[in-house]
Amino acid sequence: MVMLALLVVGLLFFQVGRAAVFSTEAQTAADAAAKAGKILTLGMNQRFVKSVQNVKSLVQKGALGEIYHAKASWMRRSGIPRLGTWFGNRALAGGGCLNDIGVHALDVCLYVLGNFDAVTVSGSTYTKFGNRGLGEGGWGQSDRNPDIVFDVDDFASGFIRLSNGCSVTLDVSWAAHAEESNRAEVELYGTEAGAHAMSGKLFRFGSEGYEVIQNVNGDAAFPHGDRFHNFINHLLGKEELCVTVEQALKVQRILDAIAESAACGREVQLS
Repeated sequence: MVMLALLVVGLLFFQVGRAAVFSTEAQTAADAAAKAGKILTLGMNQRFVKSVQNVKSLVQKGALGEIYHAKASWMRRSGIPRLGTWFGNRALAGGGCLNDIGVHALDVCLYVLGNFDAVTVSGSTYTKFGNRGLGEGGWGQSDRNPDIVFDVDDFASGFIRLSNGCSVTLDVSWAAHAEESNRAEVELYGTEAGAHAMSGKLFRFGSEGYEVIQNVNGDAAFPHGDRFHNFINHLLGKEELCVTVEQALKVQRILDAIAESAACGREVQLS
C-alpha cells in the first residue's frame, strides 16, 4: 500500500550520506523533480532525534537568546568503511568522511539554528589513516579489491559564517586518535543559555547558581521521530516536509565549499 501510494502521488525520496552527491548533481535532481511535479526530500534521520527536536523548539522560543556560535562534530576513532572498497576511493565515491557523516552533523546544526545561509566558508581535509591501512571500522559490505586506493578524506574541518553573523565550526573524522570511539554533538552558544542538541542538555545561569539541565523537554515538531512517517504524513496532508530541497542544496554547497577551500588554501565566498 505504501509503495502504491508513492507511485500514485509521485514522491521522490532521496537518501544522502552513502556517497558524495555534489551541488551540480543535487541541483539536477531538484530540477528534474520540479519539472516532473514530484516531491523531493532527503533522508536526514538525525533531524528527527527526540533531543534535537526538543532543543530546536527551545531555540525557536528564544530560550537561548542570540546564538552567536555553534560547533557541529561527528568524531569516530576507528570508523572507516571497509578498506580496499569503493567507499575510500575519490574517483568512485567522490569524497570521504566530510560527505558521509559531515553532511549529517552540519545539517542538524543548521536545522536547529534555523539558518542555512552561509556567507563564507574555510576548510581543511586530511588523509592520515586509511592510506596507511589504519582506522577501519566494523561496517561496509563491499568486497575488497587490492587495486582500489584509499585517497579520500578521513578527517575534515570547516569554519562557516552565516548571514546573521553566527559562526559555525564543523569537525568530522572516520579515524583519529581520540578518547571516545564515537561522538556526535551539536553545541550551541547563546546569550541566555547554551545547549547540546544531540544529548539534549541545557546550560544557563539560574537563581541558585549555574544550572546543567539533562534531558530537556520541548515541543517536538515531529514527535513520531521518523523520516518515513514525515514524508508519508506529508503526502497525506498532515505534516510539513521536514527536509526541503532548498535546505539540502545549501548544505551541500557548504560541504563543496569546504572541499574547495581545502584544495585552494583560501576562504570561499558564497552568494
